[in-house]
Amino acid sequence: LTNAAGKTLELRQSTINAPLENRGLVLARNSTNRLNGAVTTVAGSTLRIEGNGSVNPVAQGYLIVASGFTNLGTVELTDVVAGYGAQLDVTAGTLVNAAGGVINLLAGANGPRYLNVELDNQGTVTLGASSHSMGRENSAHQNSGTLEVSGGNLSLSQSGTPASFTNSGTVNVAAGRTFSVNGGAFDHNGGSLEGSGTLALSSVTAAFNSPGALSLGALALYGSTATLGISLSTGTTDLSVFNSTVNG
Repeated sequence: LTNAAGKTLELRQSTINAPLENRGLVLARNSTNRLNGAVTTVAGSTLRIEGNGSVNPVAQGYLIVASGFTNLGTVELTDVVAGYGAQLDVTAGTLVNAAGGVINLLAGANGPRYLNVELDNQGTVTLGASSHSMGRENSAHQNSGTLEVSGGNLSLSQSGTPASFTNSGTVNVAAGRTFSVNGGAFDHNGGSLEGSGTLALSSVTAAFNSPGALSLGALALYGSTATLGISLSTGTTDLSVFNSTVNG
């Protein structure tokens, strides 16, 4: 099944078992939609998950993709009219956001955004809504692109094996925002952790390794262990340590 360039394929409470190549706009609206076949994308394509308060059934936008795929275009999570929220689940494999690919969690009507995937971000992920949750058991997340925590806070929940987030790109946490990681491992192996916001680690084993740079507004540790292989100064980054261990 091919969704041609310039065309819109709208899904409502529907399942597509055939392989899908998206060259246009796939719009998954309201309640549960499923893509069970292989998904392929091209540059210029858009996959939009939309909660909508004006079309039936009025509900959260929810799309379940059965296996990992590579995004070469744009993935959007949003809602309109009312804050019903939007959720994308990739139940097996990895969502690869390729270089040049964009994942936008838009402000929309201010509902929550859920990204339940194993993420390999090589492009740009922008979190512009007021509330963002990310989590899938047995996942090894990677960021070698840019992760912008700007519109609202991001909560990443990690469990199972593996359960890790590895950064070699840019993570920018804006002023007044918090990137919270709960459980698992957090490895900063290169690139930068920057912005005036806060990185909060709870029950996490963390390593901040050379040549990575750390210039966040604040770092908070709760029941965590952090090993510092790079310089950290409270002159630049406020540090809070609660029931935690810091190694050098």
